[in-house]
Amino acid sequence: MSDADGSPATDAAQPPAFTPILSQQDLDAITSPLQAAATEAQTRLTAMAGERDAALERATAADKAASELRDQLAATIKSAAIRDAAHGAGCIDIDTATMLVADKVTVGDDGKPAGAAEALAALKTAKPHLFRPAGAGSRDASSHGPASGNGSADDWLRSLL
Repeated sequence: MSDADGSPATDAAQPPAFTPILSQQDLDAITSPLQAAATEAQTRLTAMAGERDAALERATAADKAASELRDQLAATIKSAAIRDAAHGAGCIDIDTATMLVADKVTVGDDGKPAGAAEALAALKTAKPHLFRPAGAGSRDASSHGPASGNGSADDWLRSLL
């Protein structure tokens, strides 16, 4: 419906202008706990981030320590393998042999050394003075001398006279 001038007719049943249902006090009562909860959540989030950072630092330190221990273990395994192979090859200066072949011996992911016997065989060819000559025995039960266990040192000394 429209008036004579073409403007829409005003309806007497039109709702009244907006009036707030909640007062400012009511809104404050609702938002205040929400703001407190948001502040507490932010505080917890900050604390959790700090805990996460501390845990990451501890994990990084543990990884570094584990890596260092793995390296030490590999070096020990490598040294033991070289020393064992050097002893078996008749090496008379095991420390020097160990230093000379250390870079040729590796320790696999399974913890087993590789290349020690081959490296010592090559060293024996290259530097034979580091090894006992073929046929030269060691002091064992069949050798003579006080270390052999075949009599006393006095007996051995008398046998030399």
